[in-house]
Amino acid sequence: MSFVLGVQAKQLRSEKLRDLVYRKEGEDPKANQRTAFVELTYVADAGEGAGAGTLVFRRSILRGGEGRFQVNDEYVSKDDYHKQLESINILSKVRNFLVFQGDVEATAQRQGKDLTAFFEQISGSDAYKPEYEQLAAEKASREDNARYLFTKKRNAINEKRRVSQQKEEADEYRRFEAQRNDLQREFYLFRLHGIARQLEDTDASRRKAVGDKGQVQAELNKHQQGLEAADRERAQAHLHAQQADKALVAAKANLDRLNPERVAARSRYNFLVQRVQELQENKHKDETKQDKLQKQVEVLRGERERLEAEERELDERAVELERRFTPDQQREFAKVRAETERLTAASGDGVRQLDHQIRAIAAERAQVELEQREYGARKTFLEARLAEIGEAEAAAQAARRRSSDTSQQRASELARVKGAFEGRAEEKEQLQAERSQLMDTVQDIAATERQLARERELVQVCSSLAGAIPGVRGRVVDLCRPAQKRLHVAVNVALGKYLDAVIVDKSETARACVRYLKERMLPPMTFLPLADLRTAAIDPRLSELVRGERASRLALTCVSFDERFARAFEFLLGDVVVADTMADGRRLAFGEVRDAGLSCKIVTLAGEAIAKNGNLSVNSDATREGATRFDLSDVDATRARMEAIDRRLVELHQQESAAGADLAGLQDEVRRAEAKSSEAEAKLKWCQGQHADKSGELANVAAALERVVPAGPG
Repeated sequence: MSFVLGVQAKQLRSEKLRDLVYRKEGEDPKANQRTAFVELTYVADAGEGAGAGTLVFRRSILRGGEGRFQVNDEYVSKDDYHKQLESINILSKVRNFLVFQGDVEATAQRQGKDLTAFFEQISGSDAYKPEYEQLAAEKASREDNARYLFTKKRNAINEKRRVSQQKEEADEYRRFEAQRNDLQREFYLFRLHGIARQLEDTDASRRKAVGDKGQVQAELNKHQQGLEAADRERAQAHLHAQQADKALVAAKANLDRLNPERVAARSRYNFLVQRVQELQENKHKDETKQDKLQKQVEVLRGERERLEAEERELDERAVELERRFTPDQQREFAKVRAETERLTAASGDGVRQLDHQIRAIAAERAQVELEQREYGARKTFLEARLAEIGEAEAAAQAARRRSSDTSQQRASELARVKGAFEGRAEEKEQLQAERSQLMDTVQDIAATERQLARERELVQVCSSLAGAIPGVRGRVVDLCRPAQKRLHVAVNVALGKYLDAVIVDKSETARACVRYLKERMLPPMTFLPLADLRTAAIDPRLSELVRGERASRLALTCVSFDERFARAFEFLLGDVVVADTMADGRRLAFGEVRDAGLSCKIVTLAGEAIAKNGNLSVNSDATREGATRFDLSDVDATRARMEAIDRRLVELHQQESAAGADLAGLQDEVRRAEAKSSEAEAKLKWCQGQHADKSGELANVAAALERVVPAGPG
């Protein structure tokens, strides 16, 4: 039966077909020239259709050891022979018509791809394997081409969007630049207007200062004229005094011609009169002494009158005596008189010398008093000038302090504005870098608008449920997060259909949610009641096995979630292990796990899955990088963040434009403040130098004034 049904010779306990032909004992197989054949007649049932009929299968072995195949007495090829057998559900390759010894044990030991290939042979699908592989290769090629075209289209769309955004940014920049230019023009016009107003105020102040200068000059000229008039009056008074001195000298000469006593009295009188004149000139300094001298003058005048009276009396008595004298007595009187006149003349010469000395001392005193008055006036002028310089110095110090304070204030404000400007620039760079990363992330997300719309719809439905029914906690995809981005695909495959499942507190809440969905004709959803989930504890042996593998880890350790929902995630991922590659997963699943008598689901980082029963599966939709449900849930948040970043970048650009004008203004103000501070510093140094010079000059004048002391009268 096996022979006629196309089983190979090596499966019939022989290496060649000739070995199957009968031969005598001890006969050489090569010398055996016998032939053999087996014929099988297949009669179709009435229910198999009219086309089936009766088939006669015949397989022969010729003398040369060759095999021939016949169907209904027609020679056919081996492939056609097998196709005819397959038409009546007889598969020679898998031997589904007979059960050979050991087939049951061999079939039970088949695993993985070997078992899959055996089932494909039994089902007949292996006949389509070449076509499948060809179509799969064509499909992969077309998918690659479609992916390339989609990527190209997406890049073109992104580039178009980027160009559009850049165009909008350029238009907005040009608009802001025009606005900035208008504001700068308005600012400079305002500054020019302020400068014009300052010039007008300065011109008005200058004209007022010129007017004040004219008035001061007029007053100065008036005082100068008064001073010149006073000098002329002083000169005239000095001339009159000289004339009076000459008259007095003439009077004294005339008086000298009188008798000695009268001359002496007259000299005494003239000296006292000169003293009185000198005391009168200095009466503001020594009024008490003048009064005393006046009294002395009056006493001397009385004495002069008395002396004049005595002189007259003596003259009268002399006349009378001359009348009475004898000639001898007259000669004696004349001799005595001549001696008296000689003595009187000597006394007169001494008086005249003293008078000349007094006049020289008086002239020297007048010169000293003049110098004293000049030094006093110079001292008063220097003191007033020092006071003015002190006020100017105080004003310069105050101006320097104000300028320094203003400069420091403007410098600190400038530093603050520069710091804010640099901070905005740094923030702008960070935001641009973050925006670039987000843009790359959005471009990497291979999601269609339909998927995004579906995701938004599910989010809205879940939000409605949470707002309408107490105890709704949220979707699984929203309540957990993979620990790393490279785990997105693995966790996405591990959670599978439960990604959109809604976690609720208890079954009553789930039933209320189902009624809510039915009443509003919303699509059905899966609910996980925390109170009613049946979860088995993780086998510690599995944990020990995974802990010893560097390329494997428990799925529960790959996601982060709230401890309140630990029961749900233990239900979903408690028996799932994440492996790096398929080789690591197969080695763990078909080796250590099976040897330990355990069972678990293995998921690789590429999204390949090994079920607990050993079946391998790959979901192409769930394993696409950037198209997992976690990526979809991040799209809206990422786009919202990008919009927020764009708004902030626009604000930073506006602030930078405004800060640029403020920075230029502050720099100008700092330069002006520094110039004013330098000017005030120079003025202060000049005032200090003038103060030192005038102080030295004042000290010299004071020393000279102390040295110049007029001599007292007498």
